[in-house]
Amino acid sequence: MPILIKDYNWRQTEKLVIIRVPLKGVCVKNIDIFTSDHYIKIHSPPFLFEVCLWQPVEESECSCTVTDEEAVFQLVKKLETNWPSLAADISRQEALQVKTRAIEEALARAEICRKDKSAKKSERQRAAVKEQISLNTHEHQQIERNKQQEKEAALIQLGWSRPQSSVRITEITDENEHSTAKKIGKEIFQLDKKEDKVMKSLIPAPRQSVQIPVTFTPRWFPTPCRESMITEEQEWLKKRAEAMRRTGFVAEDLRPEEQDPLWLCDKAQSFFDVGNYLGAVSAYSHALTLNDQLYEIYAGRAKAHLALGNVGKAASDSSNALELLTPPVPQNVEARAQCLLSRGLALAGLGLKREALSELQAAESLSPDCPDIKVAITQLQKEQLHVD
Repeated sequence: MPILIKDYNWRQTEKLVIIRVPLKGVCVKNIDIFTSDHYIKIHSPPFLFEVCLWQPVEESECSCTVTDEEAVFQLVKKLETNWPSLAADISRQEALQVKTRAIEEALARAEICRKDKSAKKSERQRAAVKEQISLNTHEHQQIERNKQQEKEAALIQLGWSRPQSSVRITEITDENEHSTAKKIGKEIFQLDKKEDKVMKSLIPAPRQSVQIPVTFTPRWFPTPCRESMITEEQEWLKKRAEAMRRTGFVAEDLRPEEQDPLWLCDKAQSFFDVGNYLGAVSAYSHALTLNDQLYEIYAGRAKAHLALGNVGKAASDSSNALELLTPPVPQNVEARAQCLLSRGLALAGLGLKREALSELQAAESLSPDCPDIKVAITQLQKEQLHVD
């Protein structure tokens, strides 16, 4: 369930609308921004900001600037009038229709853009093929001319060449015309046969085909290997292996029968129980590479991140676990309560006390007898009173 951002502010001029949305505890790299003429949205799990605008804006002229602290929308009005409110005064069903229509229009524009790019790419490919054919033809003709010149030079060296005038006779007497023509034709035929025999003797025999096996050296890094970086890479791998062994978990040391997500969950829980939180995080992370559809993995890793103080990662893992615990049924009430507890504690660590209290109260409504939830709510309320 996303957490709605409501503490935004906005102002307007005759032509512009400027909206400032705070981004506390949000990873800027994973932020998703969507704009249309009637609807805008910012989504970075587990936070969400969306609004259906009072009047349409010029989508092509709008912009959004994102910093570590906030996101600033600058929207250009289609009609130069003052807005009484930023959000349109419509029902929830109408807002859902506006959102659906905006997404459909964006998909249609993306499909048109994709088709245009595909058509331009096909045109460039056809032009490149034509150019390549032209180059190949020119190169083939040049090769044929070189071969003919080499052939003539070889015949001259063998002494089988003849002057051009001895082959073509333009003026002869009527008396010897018939016999001379026969003699010249016979000499040309015999010369062509000799040339064919010489060329066949010069052509080498075809080579025998042989298959050459090629194997690639396994490599941990995704980048190509460089001799100048081999020493640094080996040193880094050595330090990583030592650090992983200190946590008690090394994925490369697992036996084939231990490559099982449930076994890894039990192993991670045993690490967590003895206070080896880094080992627990490593085991849960390796289990996710084998199966990312088990909520137990995300929920367990969220608790380990909380123990390490990684509250941002704990909130994200708790949200992923809650998404997998759908639909809500009586069989997963306790699991959802624990995930809400973890997310509430993570939000409290991020400084979002109000949202954290809301999450903890939702957890208490699911599991009213859980002492951990009651203790967390009491402690958070005391902190709020102390701050006030």
